[in-house]
Amino acid sequence: MSSYKKVLPEEKWPLVEHFLQTFCRYANIAEACGHKLDVSKFMSEYVWAFTRERRTEFDRSFRDKLLRDEYRRQGLCTKCGENKPIEGRALCRACAERARRAYARGKKQDEGGVSGGC
Repeated sequence: MSSYKKVLPEEKWPLVEHFLQTFCRYANIAEACGHKLDVSKFMSEYVWAFTRERRTEFDRSFRDKLLRDEYRRQGLCTKCGENKPIEGRALCRACAERARRAYARGKKQDEGGVSGGC
């Protein structure tokens, strides 16, 4: 049996070591719970996690803008996309109330007060 250190170039060793450490950690957790870790499923999910396309903040904000525009065209709340917005506003009553409470909580913390509840 040959070692990955003999087969792979040195710059790939950290990837293999990370995989082995992660696999052993999850195998120990599964064993402690009385289960057996499915190696093929673990490998496919591990590979997916490291090969999927990473989204940047710009990608997320652009996608969010497209969603908001689409919700606005459909006459829906631009936050949740489910309810009709308040007349002349972009948000529905529930989202506007949530935003108002979050704003008030932030103001209270800025003033040194104690934030409470939802």
